[in-house]
Amino acid sequence: MERGTMTGIPTYDCLRLKQGEPEKWLRWDFWAASHDVAWLQDVRGGTPGRIPPSLLARLFRQGGTPHADPGECRTAFVARWDAEQLYVAFLAADTSIWYTYAHRDDPLYDEEVVEIFLAPRGELTHYFELELNPGNVIFDADVHSPHLLRATMTVDRSWTCTGLKTRIHATLPVHREPGGAGRSTEGGVRAGVWIALWQIPWAGLGEPPPVPGAVWRGNFYRIDRGPSDRYLAWSPTGEDPPNFHVPPRFGRILFVA
Repeated sequence: MERGTMTGIPTYDCLRLKQGEPEKWLRWDFWAASHDVAWLQDVRGGTPGRIPPSLLARLFRQGGTPHADPGECRTAFVARWDAEQLYVAFLAADTSIWYTYAHRDDPLYDEEVVEIFLAPRGELTHYFELELNPGNVIFDADVHSPHLLRATMTVDRSWTCTGLKTRIHATLPVHREPGGAGRSTEGGVRAGVWIALWQIPWAGLGEPPPVPGAVWRGNFYRIDRGPSDRYLAWSPTGEDPPNFHVPPRFGRILFVA
């Protein structure tokens, strides 16, 4: 669950999965009722956009429902862990779910995407960048940032997170080109969600599993493309133009037994 901030940096209590639960993780209905949800907000700072529980229930039950403000962009994530891997689920509300890039390590960040940045053991000069688009296409890279600045960082796109598993669920059709908004029978815009599920093995990161009480640093992001692009973050970086590569603003991920 998400807790209060310390000097503006949020802390996420990452709960350990119970026996038998890992097999259920790639089913969206397993975590949809979870209470340890963290919400994203404008990367420059702002108020998280929360999905009302009643609307969220209808989205899952009916596969989309008319939305009062189709311009709103609500995004949340849940994370868990065990001795083998880190589990992350993103929920991204949308009225137009699309992608064009279809190959691993394509520049997914130029389109619709959710992203995870992970700095093992809290070492901010080295972190991993993992991205997923609505077509279940992966981008993974190894980032070194000796001065904690985008201008001097190096990004190794040849790195691969071996054993990474992902899955996408969507309550609206997923299009291979921009546009294609869902329409309700009443003629209004239908809101849906796309759900990105990840299983990130510790071995794929070259790391031993954390122990209870360990703290990593990281951030969770989303880019929603449209007439006015939206850049969302769990821990806002406060930079304009939007910049995700700000390691000092990474939140704290506390591994809880």
